[in-house]
Amino acid sequence: MFTVNSAYKVAQTLLREAHPKLERGECSDTAGMKSLWKQIWSLNCPNKVRMFMWRACSNILPTKYQLRARCIGRDDVCDLCGGCETSGHILWGCKVAREVWSNTRLKLPLLKVIPRDFVDIVWDFLERWPRINWELFAATAWGLWNNRNSGRHRVFKELGCCGVGVVIKNEYGQLMGAMSKKCDFSLRALEAEAKAIEEGIIFARELSLRTVILESDAQVVVKSLTEKSMAPSSIIMVIEGAKLSLRGFDSWVDNHICRIENSTAHIMAQNARFVSDVNVWVEDTPPVIEQ
Repeated sequence: MFTVNSAYKVAQTLLREAHPKLERGECSDTAGMKSLWKQIWSLNCPNKVRMFMWRACSNILPTKYQLRARCIGRDDVCDLCGGCETSGHILWGCKVAREVWSNTRLKLPLLKVIPRDFVDIVWDFLERWPRINWELFAATAWGLWNNRNSGRHRVFKELGCCGVGVVIKNEYGQLMGAMSKKCDFSLRALEAEAKAIEEGIIFARELSLRTVILESDAQVVVKSLTEKSMAPSSIIMVIEGAKLSLRGFDSWVDNHICRIENSTAHIMAQNARFVSDVNVWVEDTPPVIEQ
């Protein structure tokens, strides 16, 4: 079951790799970092906003900079302004972000140098302007991140289609197969995630796999596969079809993972806009992942 505690434990390795100075205490001492986490989890706002702030300050948002550092994706260029898309950039330094912040009631000061990581911005404000409206601050940052994600999916909406990406690995984490498929109809995010699960199951059966672990960063979809409660109406037909297909395996398990762990599948989905129908790779690495 996905919980905040389990997410924290899963993210520790990524956190140490992506932001080692937090582990060493260069931003502050241990007590100071505990104060930062306490500030985040005590925010009077929806849990999704608190979770976003934790991810942003843990430096595990799947920005282009982070993905390229892990050899995933072609570049680290911001789609909105052409800068380097770090968490500090997309949530503060980008021209779109600066305009948004300037129109809030927070009236935050300008920073002469924009830190690479968003946590350094938060830390600076926490030390120098601790009495700002942190709920408004968090909600604004969350809105900026959502705007960034909707912008990346807008190209599919304009084309009246959507993309589905599937990645299949063996127990050693080695790539066995991958797929980019364009669907000639537009789907919302939850529906697209359910469709990706369905296509992944079909792909696994075509590869004659008998035991599978299904992974998705859409918690609603994962729960709908195993819990007896009714799936949301928008995906119920796809989920019921997936459950029937899963009977063809000897065993299967579903697993909710964080978005950055599922980033390769999202890259394959974005790649679908460049294919006419479907592209499949078996025991080969797609060029979009190699780059």
